[in-house]
Amino acid sequence: MVVLDTSNCAPDQLYAAAIFKREVLYRGIYCPTLTNSFRESHLELSYQRYSHRQRQKSLIIVNFVDILMKTILASVNFAGMYTKYLTDRSQRRAFLETHRSTEARLRTQKENDQQEKLLLSVLPDFVAKEMIRDIANEAESGSFIPQQFHRIYIHCYENVSILFADIKGFTGMSIPFE
Repeated sequence: MVVLDTSNCAPDQLYAAAIFKREVLYRGIYCPTLTNSFRESHLELSYQRYSHRQRQKSLIIVNFVDILMKTILASVNFAGMYTKYLTDRSQRRAFLETHRSTEARLRTQKENDQQEKLLLSVLPDFVAKEMIRDIANEAESGSFIPQQFHRIYIHCYENVSILFADIKGFTGMSIPFE
């Protein structure tokens, strides 16, 4: 049983009280309603349809914004992955170039050491070092031009003897040792 007390209500409160469901007084116990629903079912149904359309419009907008944000995030993620790929690739190229350069430098250093050892085994130490120093100075100054003959290293010595010797049958004796 619904009891409406309309004695001290404003006109719009009376209108609202007539349309909306109100609290119930049951055997002296006041039971307020927890919903704002209409008293008449056709009004309630019309409102439900209206609010459903409004929620659908809101959901469409929310879904559109959600898809747009996911697309933007996916694009940013793809751009980040592509940038990482390019950066990694350039770093690997730089590493390979550095590695090749280091290998070439070590190879050249090894060849230079071998040439110096060969030169020292053929020529006296002071002559070989003088030749190496002259070639290095020419290379540093930019005047070094590779050619067959370079400066002639002549030294004057006093009291020197030269021995030319031929050992008879030396070739025959050296063959078994090969």
